[in-house]
Amino acid sequence: MLFVRTNGRLHVTHLLQRNGSLACERIRDDYGLDWGQFNRLLEQTAPGNDGGIMLPWFEPEIVRGSSASIRRFNLDSNNAAANCRAIVEAQMMSVRLHSQWMKGDAEEDPRQPGAVL
Repeated sequence: MLFVRTNGRLHVTHLLQRNGSLACERIRDDYGLDWGQFNRLLEQTAPGNDGGIMLPWFEPEIVRGSSASIRRFNLDSNNAAANCRAIVEAQMMSVRLHSQWMKGDAEEDPRQPGAVL
């Protein structure tokens, strides 16, 4: 779910993505990790992943037609930490791309400091 404020009003939308959490699970399983290990590896890598990018379509996507494929750019498939970071950043880029039509601004949720509406 994504919360966006436009024209002073708060809107909620739900973006369906076949390659969302299942993609994280796939990367976790490919490297034989549990969620704690996945999170620790993610924390060990810097945002931006030193330019390492993954375009993960393990299944054809729902929101925009695509064929199943995994594409890596400047990303070693043997580097578990970089691939954990890449999958999370790929999902964030996808959410941004598919939510641009709302033209709203994200803002901090006053009920949960650090969380974004």
